[in-house]
Amino acid sequence: MSTCGENLIGKVIENRYTIERKIADGGMASVYEASDNRLSRKVAVKIMHSRLADSERREQFKRRFRREAHSAASIANSHVVQVYDTGEYDGLDFLVMEYVPGANLRREIRRNGNFSVSETIDVISEILEGLCAAHDINVIHRDIKPENILINSRGHIQITDFGLSRAESQTTLASTGMLLGTASYLPPEMIEKNEAEKSGDVYSVGIIAWEMITGRVPFASENPVTVIFKHVHEDVPALKNIDPGICEQFSDLVFSMTSRDPSARPHDAGEALNRLRKTAENLTDKQRDYRIRISEPSIGEPRKTEQNVFRQNTEAYSPKTTAVMPDNFSSGSEAETEVRGLENAETDLESATAKKRAISSKTIAAIISAGAVLTALAVFGWWKFSGPGSYFLLPEADDVPCANALDCTVTGADSKKYAQKLDNASVKYDISYDYSDSIEEGKIISTDPSAVGSHISKKFGRVQIIESKGVKTATVPSDILFSGSDSNLNAEKALADAGFDNIVHSQNSDEYSLTVPQGGLIDINLSPGTTAKHDTAIVLTFSKGLKPVSMPKIEGMSKNDAAQILNSLHINPVWKEEYSDTADKDIIISASVSEGTSLHWSDTVNVTVSKGPETISMPNVTGKSSSEAKSILENLGLKVDYKTQLTIFPSDDKKVAGQSPEAGTAVRKRDKDGNPSAVTITVYTSLF
Repeated sequence: MSTCGENLIGKVIENRYTIERKIADGGMASVYEASDNRLSRKVAVKIMHSRLADSERREQFKRRFRREAHSAASIANSHVVQVYDTGEYDGLDFLVMEYVPGANLRREIRRNGNFSVSETIDVISEILEGLCAAHDINVIHRDIKPENILINSRGHIQITDFGLSRAESQTTLASTGMLLGTASYLPPEMIEKNEAEKSGDVYSVGIIAWEMITGRVPFASENPVTVIFKHVHEDVPALKNIDPGICEQFSDLVFSMTSRDPSARPHDAGEALNRLRKTAENLTDKQRDYRIRISEPSIGEPRKTEQNVFRQNTEAYSPKTTAVMPDNFSSGSEAETEVRGLENAETDLESATAKKRAISSKTIAAIISAGAVLTALAVFGWWKFSGPGSYFLLPEADDVPCANALDCTVTGADSKKYAQKLDNASVKYDISYDYSDSIEEGKIISTDPSAVGSHISKKFGRVQIIESKGVKTATVPSDILFSGSDSNLNAEKALADAGFDNIVHSQNSDEYSLTVPQGGLIDINLSPGTTAKHDTAIVLTFSKGLKPVSMPKIEGMSKNDAAQILNSLHINPVWKEEYSDTADKDIIISASVSEGTSLHWSDTVNVTVSKGPETISMPNVTGKSSSEAKSILENLGLKVDYKTQLTIFPSDDKKVAGQSPEAGTAVRKRDKDGNPSAVTITVYTSLF
């Protein structure tokens, strides 16, 4: 079997997914950020550890992987991390999931300490919404805990890791001999009977709500067996008993969600969500904003509220059912583990029961209690010194002195030197790389775990080191001002893809443009091709397209004046000339668009310009008969008036003696009123 799972950075899976960096490491698998080369998107790839693939329980782990893929893929809800693909790479099963940038709820609880009632309601309601979708198709998660609650970059909740999920019809696990889950969040019925119900998920959500309000889980111990017995034998304290300032309605809801009796809880996530919403609607602003004030503990001491000390009883309990032991313990301050049934515990109880008639009930109880204590001590000794609970301590960096042991980290240390120190201490680690504005290249940005002295499991633990690549730079695309180019039309995306993350744009600064389409980039404060720091302010001015304008009044203006006005509005005139009896030459007669009509720059308008009145050259009709002269003039559109002149020559009778205007004179065809112009001809009249 290959061990490629230990070093996958740069590998390409299925000729599609390029592994870029490790983002998480768990007991079963590592999760990597990768690029889906086919769909050009970020994904998360979860790959089984090679040591599990080589183990005797390989098929069980493979089934869990496939169950996670099937369960998550069947749930369509924005609060559930989607699974896109599954397969096997070099003998290792893998899942391809939705990439969720952000942090998990565990990290937020560590960072914030505790939360207000309102903040808790916001988170819990979104967890329940995701579980509603699962419960609606009878899928039970069975491992709800802060590590499996992701908070994306938009601040919304997404549930992951359905590897322990089961259909409701498959809730009894006695046939496998396994009890899976996380100690601090396990419902009692799963511990006692290996039964998973929808109300069990509600119990785990209630524990998360309790932890968010108080800053810690209700039951804690270095021995996970003790934690499990507490869940079975003790009620989770009501929040109002921890701090009377918590409103009773919210306290009662969380108390019912964390009841040891499944029938006293909301039946499923849907019922819990409805009750949560009704509770939230009835809270006052003061009740919503309430937050328990937690005093900071001394080193090694539990946190305390101002009203109460959270006391954790570490004494052993007499088991009522099968004892349990850790199967895969995650190192750290929280006693969280996946647990399974001890094979011999049930046999011991049966043997004890068989002797019931010979031994008094008091003696039986003593034997059982003693057996449980001895079993717990044996399990804890194995776990602590040779099992998953054995650990290294994260060492201090030689070149980063610690002034305060409580918050000492190795940030700023030389990465190569620190890696050598881990090698010398036999601590396993992975190095990934990222840019940093404050940490120079080759130095450590952060580690996980982060605090010096943190526990690192000798069996499963690995330190995650992020080494700085220095300040990230980016280059302005060379074609970003080429009108119509992809970079021009999608400038913000092009700059973000190039690596800039301080892009400044105000719509108030955008401008209208005759040449750049709407949404295209008009101006940028850095020249194309310039390389600068990623956080350099990039100021952009975009085109608002063609400016809207209103058609001006141009009728009666001279052509020159109208042209200047239209040009100032970037309206394109198409000129046409016509004769006009009323408008002088070069005066605007009309336009194809009426005054006040909405237009845009570059729109075209047809404009009619006067050629002045239409004229004709007066023909010579002198000497022609009056009837012929009249016909000629009227055919030209003129009106004929007559004058007479006496003649002694009979041959001149009815002939034109003269005309006004004279031949060759330019005469208007019509007057200003549109009537035919009048022409006078003088006709001879004979005296004989």
